Amino acid sequence: AAAGIDQAAQLGEQARQPLHLIEDHQLVAVALQEQAGFAQAARAAAQELLVEQAWCAMAPEAYEAFRQQLDAPANPNERLQRTMAAPRPWQAG
Repeated sequence: AAAGIDQAAQLGEQARQPLHLIEDHQLVAVALQEQAGFAQAARAAAQELLVEQAWCAMAPEAYEAFRQQLDAPANPNERLQRTMAAPRPWQAG
């Protein structure tokens, strides 16, 4: 009877081994996703810092001229008119 119990225990352990492998792969996948998320957040923060530094390094007159260009209305052209006339994806129908 003891041999049967040992054999059943061995079979049970062998059956659990693939589950451990699956769990390990899942943990690695989660860790990689978290690592990618951290890397993406670090890149975004670095880009934001570089943009802020560029604004600080820009002469006030140059910044004002740039801001006025951004605030100015768009000059109508054929491409802009086509874009504005195109159906909106969120307006089905």
